[in-house]
Amino acid sequence: MTGIGTGTGTVTRTGAGASAGGTVVIHNNPFAVFGLYLFALFTVFLAVCMVFEVIDLVFVQHGYGFVRWMSAVQWAGAAFGFAYMAYACWAIAGKLRFARAQFDDAGLHLRLGTRKKPRESFFAWDQISEIDTQQVGTSWAITVRAKSGECAWYTPYSIFRYMQTAKMISARCGVPITQLPPYKAPAKKASTA
Repeated sequence: MTGIGTGTGTVTRTGAGASAGGTVVIHNNPFAVFGLYLFALFTVFLAVCMVFEVIDLVFVQHGYGFVRWMSAVQWAGAAFGFAYMAYACWAIAGKLRFARAQFDDAGLHLRLGTRKKPRESFFAWDQISEIDTQQVGTSWAITVRAKSGECAWYTPYSIFRYMQTAKMISARCGVPITQLPPYKAPAKKASTA
């Protein structure tokens, strides 16, 4: 068994001839995930500092009432934004820590989601019918579809090396990657009153 740490993902290969067969496991780089956890903690620290600034502006400073209160409201909004960003980064790091793609002789095993709400999928190599990539907003979605209609999808927020994973799935099952046009949300219809 060898571990190859390149970029932001780690590939572990086992068995003889792991590139031709064998088992290949792709999971996210633990240092990158740890860095995201540290970023979340740092944003909590900044949010607390911003709350102290709000307290200073409201209770300690004097004079220029409107400007002082407007500044306090702005700092309070920034503190809320940073606290929410910390919560979101912590949740994304939790999903990234749990995600894994495993290629073996039986097929593709995808483990996405979180520990409490796992999304596990299995596709035999001969049952994969298509692999789609589609731009959704500013991100990408990779969808693996089976002949039975079952599908699993992942994004760069699930697996760091999302395109390399799609290319490895394509190489193993012999199905080309199809690039779909960018997703556009349906337009809202105006109500007639």
